[in-house]
Amino acid sequence: MTIICAWCKRVLGTKQGTGTVYVMCPEYLAKLRSEIVTLRRHLIGAERVTEKLLKKEGE
Repeated sequence: MTIICAWCKRVLGTKQGTGTVYVMCPEYLAKLRSEIVTLRRHLIGAERVTEKLLKKEGE
């Protein structure tokens, strides 16, 4: 069985058995985690701006 990264298509290794298994390599996992952190920061910032705008409209 061949183990391949589903994102970068790099062969990560083999294992007993037939067929192919697709996983996420450590490099792409780290990249994805970093992107998630960035997106969360942007979302939190957008929520704060929206709250301020809604408060101004309510005044």
